[in-house]
Amino acid sequence: MILNVCAIVAVVIFAILTAALIRTLRKTDRTLAEMNVLLGKLDGLANEARQAMDQASVFFEAIEDLGYQAGRLRQLVLVERRRAVAGARGLMAGVRAASAVLLRKLGPEGGSNGRED
Repeated sequence: MILNVCAIVAVVIFAILTAALIRTLRKTDRTLAEMNVLLGKLDGLANEARQAMDQASVFFEAIEDLGYQAGRLRQLVLVERRRAVAGARGLMAGVRAASAVLLRKLGPEGGSNGRED
């Protein structure tokens, strides 16, 4: 009879442990399912972030190219400005020289060229 009682107690304890194990496994299964959903959402967010970074990379490359072109334009403007200033200086020197020649030819007598009539 004691053997029967021990067997019944062992079966009851086994049933309780089995029920607890089943309950724990079900909770674990639900938790893993929730984690799977969250990981799917996280993967979607990671893909969106990757696409945003790709777009930002294209944008920054365009900004870099724009900066390069602006630098080239600035250099071109500086060269052309130097040429224009040099041309204006040359023109002014020519005007001064022509004025000096005209003033010498006209002389202080008002255009007599140094001859007396």
